[in-house]
Amino acid sequence: IKVADPSYTDVPSRVSTESISQVGWKVAAVRHTLHKTCDRAQRLFCARPAIQLGEPMSEKVSITVLPNGPIKVSAAKSIKFCGEQLSIEGDAFLCRCGKSKNAPFCDGSHVEAGFSGDNQPVEKKDLVVWEGKELRTYLNPNTCMHAFYCKPLNKLREQELGGDTASGAEIMRVVRSCPSGALTYEVKGEATESGATAFDADIDIVEGGEVRVQCAFEINENLLERQQENRATLCRCGQSKNKPWCDGRHKALKDFR
Repeated sequence: IKVADPSYTDVPSRVSTESISQVGWKVAAVRHTLHKTCDRAQRLFCARPAIQLGEPMSEKVSITVLPNGPIKVSAAKSIKFCGEQLSIEGDAFLCRCGKSKNAPFCDGSHVEAGFSGDNQPVEKKDLVVWEGKELRTYLNPNTCMHAFYCKPLNKLREQELGGDTASGAEIMRVVRSCPSGALTYEVKGEATESGATAFDADIDIVEGGEVRVQCAFEINENLLERQQENRATLCRCGQSKNKPWCDGRHKALKDFR
């Protein structure tokens, strides 16, 4: 028995890619519901191997934003939800309409809700560049989800311009803590870069919030200017004006898990 999903291509030519995707998230919704009630049956009948025969191996997590549907996550080594590690075998289909009763997974509620992944045209904001003595930082407001991890930067920048050598390393640490990847930096002097930030999950799904991508990834969307390829925040409440990226609008929602 072959379980259909959006990546399965061994089908008659008359079946469209769109219909395959629709079948994929429906199967995924059943799979994740079944996982909660019968873990053994889920493993036996619904699990799809992370790497199939004939598929190229990749070190990157693959993210596919399905049209007006869920987010498909492939090859993630670990996924957390509400601080707990999830037991995932194969692909995960994550809700992005905000209506699923099986959060964080898709249960097909986007169809009844009439969810649209489209955005209304908005004016793009310019890149903000700060010049220090040893560092240069960039902020792309169009990527920002307003988590405000950057609050310490104003004081640190003043210290860096005043000759405080230790503040440079702290600026780099704060920039790397930005969950959306809206902040980046360049070393232009003799400042020494500290080690990369370590995370305990490739994908961290925040309760009542966004999907945080914390590893090297590829996505079927154009990255924004200077957006990192190892940090991103994806909308899962359905309210972002910058889909698929999170813009922080989930903060105004009640009873959203």
